[in-house]
Amino acid sequence: IRSTVDPFSPYPDGLYIARENGEYIFANWHPDPGYDPREREWYQEGLTHDNFAFGDAYLDMITNQIVVTATGVLRTSSGAVRGVAGADVQLDQVSQIVSTVRLGRTGGAFMVDAGTGIVIGTADSSVMGLSLSALSRDSLYYPVLSWLSSGSYGVHTAAVGKTVYYYFLEKMSDCNWVSVCFVPEAELMGAAYSLLRTQILAGCVSVSLLIV
Repeated sequence: IRSTVDPFSPYPDGLYIARENGEYIFANWHPDPGYDPREREWYQEGLTHDNFAFGDAYLDMITNQIVVTATGVLRTSSGAVRGVAGADVQLDQVSQIVSTVRLGRTGGAFMVDAGTGIVIGTADSSVMGLSLSALSRDSLYYPVLSWLSSGSYGVHTAAVGKTVYYYFLEKMSDCNWVSVCFVPEAELMGAAYSLLRTQILAGCVSVSLLIV
């Protein structure tokens, strides 16, 4: 477990394991007496994942920051449950990835947890870890809330102030994360439209692949 700790990896605190008997093994944190990992949401969710999968964003007790956890069940050779293994992904790691996406002159991308509506990756640190519902209706992020609520992905348009934006929502497989690419409508005009549309699609796909 200690060998998995790497401050330069997407999982800087390494792996942690909760056994079926309640024993908790983690290199960077020693819980208070009475702490039972089996009562935690990440443990219960991990029991449903035969392979590592991302869960919803939540407040981490150690760092007091919003993180997302990848969990998976541990089994014996006969298939009996031995416990759950997990690893936390810091949101700044996700933001570093989506911040590399550039669409047109001013377009870009961000990542949202569809289960909680929390922004989990963005170049704008002021909205990091906030719920879409808590943001201003004039925010670039706010229109995405209604599309997530209705499970509507793909291409959408919305006016933000005096600017009309095109959005493209792509849900990642095996988790509730949604990559959102956006670009002002004005930048889609003219002969470059088809090329930029291809760039938007490629941008969302690349975000999903990089996160995975």
